[in-house]
Amino acid sequence: MKGHVDSRVYNAFVNLGFGFKVNSKLSTTGVFSVQNHNIQLKRGQSSYLLHELGHFVAALKGRADQTSEFKKIYNTEKNAYVGNNKAYVTQDAGEYFAESFRDYTENASVLKSQCPQTYNYINGLVNSISDKDVSDFYNTYGWYWN
Repeated sequence: MKGHVDSRVYNAFVNLGFGFKVNSKLSTTGVFSVQNHNIQLKRGQSSYLLHELGHFVAALKGRADQTSEFKKIYNTEKNAYVGNNKAYVTQDAGEYFAESFRDYTENASVLKSQCPQTYNYINGLVNSISDKDVSDFYNTYGWYWN
């Protein structure tokens, strides 16, 4: 993961003590869990990991995938999404955000040209990840892990 995602995302994930593991018994391709303090993947595929990291970023930034600002962007741009598994990805703002984060990480120029508001929103979030975000997240959810 290190070197494949923005260092702020990687450092927040590591500093909060999150981990990831492969669990072939999952009924889905992956799951991000605050409570379990990890990302589980059905198999070790980078696109699945990046999607689940998108859920992590959304959570870290205060459920950024559920804000009225992002829901407006989602409703405006979801039909422009042309990536894999469009029906699943565009079913709700959370999945759209997570998959758009994967696109942002793997091929930012395509996301920027097809869904520029989505790109700008995610880019702004990633660039604003701070130590305060990490401490706020820990203060909110750390009791799960202790």
